[in-house]
Amino acid sequence: MISASEHLRFSNSLDIAKARVTQAKAHLEVTRNQSDYTHFYADKGGVITALEMEVGQVVVAGQTVVNLALPEEKEVIIAVAESRLAEIRHADEIKVSLWIDPKRYYPGRIREISPGADPVTRTYRVRISLLETDDKVQLGMTTTVFIIQKKEAKVVKLPLTALFQDEGQPAVWVYSTDTSQVKLQGVAVLEYQYNSVLIQSGLENGQIVVTAGVHKLHSGQQVRLYKRQPQ
Repeated sequence: MISASEHLRFSNSLDIAKARVTQAKAHLEVTRNQSDYTHFYADKGGVITALEMEVGQVVVAGQTVVNLALPEEKEVIIAVAESRLAEIRHADEIKVSLWIDPKRYYPGRIREISPGADPVTRTYRVRISLLETDDKVQLGMTTTVFIIQKKEAKVVKLPLTALFQDEGQPAVWVYSTDTSQVKLQGVAVLEYQYNSVLIQSGLENGQIVVTAGVHKLHSGQQVRLYKRQPQ
């Protein structure tokens, strides 16, 4: 038999020992987790597109180490100016074409718009998922993205060579049959295509638009219409 005080002392020592065992198990679990974080696992097979570290480099939690692309989930990344973000958000349709095959269009969908602008370019990063692809679409290819807003108003289709800029805004040179002179006229662009542009407003029926040599003209300059020689 032992006294009550001795019994209490042994009981306290047992409780302290049990608490230390529990603490040691918790520390062991944390250590195992930290050790497991040194290995990389992917839930799907893919292609490594970039390594963001070197052998022996010290990394911190949350740092990007490897960029893994999934071949079956292809995306296009574009940089969009702030003035065109609304156009992106309200697009009725998005089409993507490859530079190696500009006449073939693939449907796309906005997946993500960066919440902040790039500190250097001041543009917003936009990710576009390709809904349908084929074997021609490979990782790392260059593409052209078409943002389409469907409207019932009539539009004018011009070659890209006709488009000029006036203080950063789109414009075209219009020819006057009365004076044989050209003047710069502002227009609103609805859509940029592979080698043409759709003008939403700014032109009237019957106006003659200069389509070549627009960077050599000045307002009031007299020009002559080109007449194709009969063959």
